[in-house]
Amino acid sequence: MDLINMKSGDGGMPPTPYPSGLRLTLNQEQLQALGFKDLPPAGTPLHIEALAVVTSSSTQDPDADGDVDYVCVELQLTELGCEVEAEPEPAEKPGERRLRQAAKLYKASVDEKTNSRRQRIEQAQADTDGGGTTGPYGTLNAPVGR
Repeated sequence: MDLINMKSGDGGMPPTPYPSGLRLTLNQEQLQALGFKDLPPAGTPLHIEALAVVTSSSTQDPDADGDVDYVCVELQLTELGCEVEAEPEPAEKPGERRLRQAAKLYKASVDEKTNSRRQRIEQAQADTDGGGTTGPYGTLNAPVGR
């Protein structure tokens, strides 16, 4: 997902280059649910991902001249994830962080499959106490008494 700079002239109070409607307020309960143990200091960059539902969309033509002068969409955030933004490595390009995260998930998946395969092999070896190899047709190459 590409991030878009939302600066505009409508700063609100206190003066800021961002519209007041883009400001989120989180209380103690919400901060705890997001895993914050301490308050992040003002100015700390946070990475946020959210899922929202459109609750209202409208257009207005207050001067009745036939063209739309105002467009508005209201969103209700329904799911929110938030973490302190890590300092990017100097040579990091956009998207590399997500690639590293995907690589970690893939490695974990491969490790899980490898461990499962290793456990099945060890179990098969334990099941063949008499020597030989267990296969779909029973124990093969088992020692034969003469």
